[in-house]
Amino acid sequence: MNTLLSPPPERSLPHHQRRRAKLLTIIDHERAVRPRRPVVPIVAAASVAALTVGGTVVVQNIGVSDSGIAPAGSLPEGGTEVTEQPTSSPGGEPTGESRGRPARAAYEPAPVARELSHQETRDYLRDCASGAPGMFDGHVPYVGLTLPEEHRPWVSASWLVTRKGRGYVVCVRDGRGNPLSSSAFGSVAAKDIPHLFAPVDMRGDGFGLVTRPVATVTVQAKGEPEREAVLRNGFWFAPVPDPPGRTSRLGPERTPDEDDLVIGINPPGTILRGYDTDGTLVYDSSKTGPTVEECYTDPDGREVIVHNGIENPTPETCRRTLPWEH
Repeated sequence: MNTLLSPPPERSLPHHQRRRAKLLTIIDHERAVRPRRPVVPIVAAASVAALTVGGTVVVQNIGVSDSGIAPAGSLPEGGTEVTEQPTSSPGGEPTGESRGRPARAAYEPAPVARELSHQETRDYLRDCASGAPGMFDGHVPYVGLTLPEEHRPWVSASWLVTRKGRGYVVCVRDGRGNPLSSSAFGSVAAKDIPHLFAPVDMRGDGFGLVTRPVATVTVQAKGEPEREAVLRNGFWFAPVPDPPGRTSRLGPERTPDEDDLVIGINPPGTILRGYDTDGTLVYDSSKTGPTVEECYTDPDGREVIVHNGIENPTPETCRRTLPWEH
């Protein structure tokens, strides 16, 4: 089932729904669909979020893949291990490519990541496209990653990013190879590329965008240690548990706490951090994260592009978004 959203960018998000909608509130959400189950309240909440910022395609899949694609934790050999991002040990000692620069924070190193092989990418794309007819039309693979040591169900463990012009579609699977979701963003009309709400911007299940001056991204899911994410072509990827209520196996939908209003954080309680090339913390979503109770302008501060219920906002009174530089 597809729901097409084409609201005016200045439309406000009702206060009582904003708490639910903020989980997927990112610029240029165009539709919210879940082809393998009826539309449920969380999808409606995502749709409301789109009314605030312009509209993302979110396809939530809850069934086990029947395409024969190998699970993320057991994909055949042939891909390339990703090692481009610096890593740090829990004790702060640099490892891999981070040797030679000071480590200012103690967090777990990034998980082992491997690029999908050509055949894996073709199979992955075919299966994703079959679950979302038309969503991937004209798109070509841009980034394909898997975390071969991540085997947990309902935890993001592999991603296929496809691109068409400035538009992107990202298909996500869990540690057992089951589909989690597909998210699309980047239409020119809603201006979400190259605008980011924060230096580390979450866009879906275990992935998002990163911009300068951030050189290292860490993700700390609720109840779990801070862990470095894998960086690739301006995207970050990390194993993040699928939020309760987004699939039938995880129980009833959960409503975020009243004070949990940071845009894009999903699930609630997740903390995103960004460090510069010297290892200095430059962003912490739990302290300076963008909230749904503020208005936002383009990066130049000339145009208000997100109102969020603020009456008569002006560029001078709103927070600026950031360009996607990587």
